[in-house]
Amino acid sequence: MEWEKSKRKSRTQTSALSCGMEYLVRRARSSNEMRLYLLEKGFAESAVADAIDSLTKQGLLDDQKLARDFADFRLRNCKGEIAIRRDLAERGVEDDIIDGAIDSLDKEDVRQAAFKLAMKAAGRYDSEDPSFFQKVVRYVASHGFTFEQAQEAAQSAKRKHAGL
Repeated sequence: MEWEKSKRKSRTQTSALSCGMEYLVRRARSSNEMRLYLLEKGFAESAVADAIDSLTKQGLLDDQKLARDFADFRLRNCKGEIAIRRDLAERGVEDDIIDGAIDSLDKEDVRQAAFKLAMKAAGRYDSEDPSFFQKVVRYVASHGFTFEQAQEAAQSAKRKHAGL
């Protein structure tokens, strides 16, 4: 009887680990996403904890790497730190890990991404329009850049758009 219980437990832990590995096939996940997924699949909390521990030790589950890679990817796709922070928080990444990922972003790359968006917006609007600057700032800010970053990018785009 005890042997059967032990066998069932190890099979459940192995199943949770296998299920977790399959969940990682399409993209990297946060520890919290993994935990919620395995619990939703009906695994016991202890089996979930063991699977997460094993995946972490194998280097397959790494919230810090996920956050850094995600932040870099999103910035390359012209998303600002506000959007990145929100998206990582939605994935259940801890605030201190998010802060580290945001801090690791190159500030010049952040400025360039904001400027790229501002130039895209500037091409849509008449630079003589009195609301041109506001529209460009709003567009850049809507992609998760701070108001200050959006203003700086809009100023640069306005000068470039005006040929200065």
